[in-house]
Amino acid sequence: MAGHILRRDCMTTDPQATKAFYEALLGWQVRRVDTPMGQVDVLHLEGADMGAVLRLDPEHGVPSHWIGYL
Repeated sequence: MAGHILRRDCMTTDPQATKAFYEALLGWQVRRVDTPMGQVDVLHLEGADMGAVLRLDPEHGVPSHWIGYL
């Protein structure tokens, strides 16, 4: 769909804390999904994927952030 977010990733330096935060705050569940590039943790709510949680290397100096793909 043109102009719609197709996928969201939460790039984070602390995946465990990020998953716990969204589980507690919004009730999102985490499920591990096998992909061709390895396992990915997906935040899920009521039949919809809310986004993936991906580890961001803190040595790169980039703060944790969400990224959307159109």
